[in-house]
Amino acid sequence: PYERSKAAAEREVLRGVAAGLDAVIVSPAAVIGPYDFKPSQVGRLILDLYRGRLPALTGGGQSWVDVRDVAGGAIAAAERGRRGERYLLSGHPLEIAALADMVAAVAGVRRPRLVLPLGLLGAVAPAAETFSRLLGREPVLSSVSVDSLRGPLEMCHDKAARELGFAPRPLAETVAEAVTWLCDHHLGAAAPSERSTAAPANPPRSAP
Repeated sequence: PYERSKAAAEREVLRGVAAGLDAVIVSPAAVIGPYDFKPSQVGRLILDLYRGRLPALTGGGQSWVDVRDVAGGAIAAAERGRRGERYLLSGHPLEIAALADMVAAVAGVRRPRLVLPLGLLGAVAPAAETFSRLLGREPVLSSVSVDSLRGPLEMCHDKAARELGFAPRPLAETVAEAVTWLCDHHLGAAAPSERSTAAPANPPRSAP
């Protein structure tokens, strides 16, 4: 899975550092924002909310960080980071249901009231993974993704702030621009509440 591949890659980088490699590691929290071309998992959640295709939400939450701030933090780490150090690029702790409330307010829609507990999701995740593999599709639900929602929402990025100038922008700003961009590029229309007020997306703020 994606999460395990990232952990394995980090171990390899640290082995390289021990052997003399000049490298730093940046570890973003849950990334959200505009320019979500694929779209990502959170991008699909936003689009499904907008189209009324989401019957329920999951419990748990994440620390959410703007993709542009992650890009700025990565550039700053490459330029000023200390060799062999890891920099956590976290943002704003928020549960999935609260994030959905923010998205719904921007999009002018109602979000699902049903929130599925993580215990239930963890129980059905193995079956969902098996079913997805049989269909040759990316699993909508996995044991690893459920575990990621159980973790602590608060993540400290003090070192990145101190050494790299990392400063995540307000989450409300990120959500508004993410909803507008996703609706415009994937559905052909901006979110209702943003059609007359949407402003150009801001550049990264984390690499002064």
